[in-house]
Amino acid sequence: MKFEPVITSFLDTDLYKLTMQAAIHRNHPGVSCKFLLTNRTPDKKLNREGYEWLCLQIASLGELKFTEEEIEYLKGKLGYLGSDHFQWLRTVKLRPDKEVTIVPEVTDGMYDLTITAYGDWETVTLYEIPILSLLSEAYFRYVDTKWTINGELVAEYVNGIAKTENLNIAMEEYVNTVGHQHAGLALTDTYGTPNYLKQFDEPYVGWYVGVRQDSGNPEEYASTIADWYREKGYNDKVICFSDSLNVEKCKHLKKVCNEIGIGCIFGIGTNLTNDFDTKPLNIVMKLVECGEGHAIKISDNIAKNMGDERTVFRVKKELGYIEKEWNEGDESNRW
Repeated sequence: MKFEPVITSFLDTDLYKLTMQAAIHRNHPGVSCKFLLTNRTPDKKLNREGYEWLCLQIASLGELKFTEEEIEYLKGKLGYLGSDHFQWLRTVKLRPDKEVTIVPEVTDGMYDLTITAYGDWETVTLYEIPILSLLSEAYFRYVDTKWTINGELVAEYVNGIAKTENLNIAMEEYVNTVGHQHAGLALTDTYGTPNYLKQFDEPYVGWYVGVRQDSGNPEEYASTIADWYREKGYNDKVICFSDSLNVEKCKHLKKVCNEIGIGCIFGIGTNLTNDFDTKPLNIVMKLVECGEGHAIKISDNIAKNMGDERTVFRVKKELGYIEKEWNEGDESNRW
């Protein structure tokens, strides 16, 4: 197999990864953690060729380092991180041979993978975006190869992009960067929205411009949030919908929000950047252990819960969490 690394720069990631890394390095240096990849579309597996390609690509991440050109670029964009942080970035090195495990389960020649990353939180957090990107590319490079562009000439009009969260594109194409957290949105489905709202109080309610809906029934959520904000005396807050959207869903939710009297915006990821007829993989790589404990997420959709099952069950019981059924909540078939 002819090998050529796909990811050749640490900047080929989302802006928030580097700002979050800085926060971790400053506040929790040396804390051990574990990230786990979850494939919510388990019917989509790799063949042997795709598996071998993926292993080589992940191994090649060990060759990455921040170049002086990249450090200078980051200083210009993220100078608030401080000179000490940029000095530390020069020492950052991934060690996939020691930090990443890929365990295949082979059935009828197809590979179902368990991928984990272990190590210091401040370093292994950088695996998330590359591994997700490489796994998706492996699938469409070696397994689902029937997708086409319908014979159309495809051109990238980079000058038409005002801002991007990918730092590598931003540096190479002289485009501004923007992190999605910059909008100041509170993600409420961390321990279930009802439990989150019980703790979401001033001054934070005033500081955040709105909330983000990323799981569960969006129409029920909109109604709940609109009533909650009115009780708090706010009429200028917004909901950012971001759960498996397309343009038609956005138009419908805009109408719903207009009728109940709350502003809305939309975060379209997969459908906007990959709107082929072929269904994409639904994959995430999340923190599941940190320090000496488990890291969990209890969303508004049971299929999006993350972390140790026993811990999730115990916390749900302590919180009085109530599961809700939603007929569009099947994460294996969202698009």
